[in-house]
Amino acid sequence: MIDSVYSGFLYGAARDAERCERESRILSLTAVPASGGPPSSYLASFREIEHLERAADETVSLSASAIPVLIQLPGDYLRSVDPTLQFRVARVNVPLLHPNCRVDGTLCLGNRFRPGTSLRALVETIYGILSNRVVATDHAFDVRARDYFLNHVEEVRRLRDGAPSLWDRPVAARVRTERLDTEERGTEERS
Repeated sequence: MIDSVYSGFLYGAARDAERCERESRILSLTAVPASGGPPSSYLASFREIEHLERAADETVSLSASAIPVLIQLPGDYLRSVDPTLQFRVARVNVPLLHPNCRVDGTLCLGNRFRPGTSLRALVETIYGILSNRVVATDHAFDVRARDYFLNHVEEVRRLRDGAPSLWDRPVAARVRTERLDTEERGTEERS
């Protein structure tokens, strides 16, 4: 039997999935059918992201093919104390060459990942990895990929800088802030 808090979270994730699909031209997010209740798994497909792939013979090639990712929100997703939860949530279904991706496709979501992370935030984290905005070279999940990235910094930078935006509209716009301290009261604009 599914608990009501987890079920409520999954219904919220389903709403997040619909919103993510509406707001991105490079992402499709499809619920993996489950027997009754809200879905706990999604198949994400990221398009138009140039990335590095590793062949069986260890050669590296540039690819612009879609990157399918299986996202699973297991029953212990909200309350897990298991430090390996981050490795059970997302799996890439292409031979991606990236320090945060094992040869079997398992993604390391990083030390900031927490149980109960929303589906939207999870999608943003995965996109960060796929677009090379998030690269762990200090604690690499794949040492060979780390070495490749460190030896091909310009190529990785070009891939990162050329990656399309995940969301169709800017995440943040100009914001007007007002200082609350009495000594330096005033306004300033930030972007």
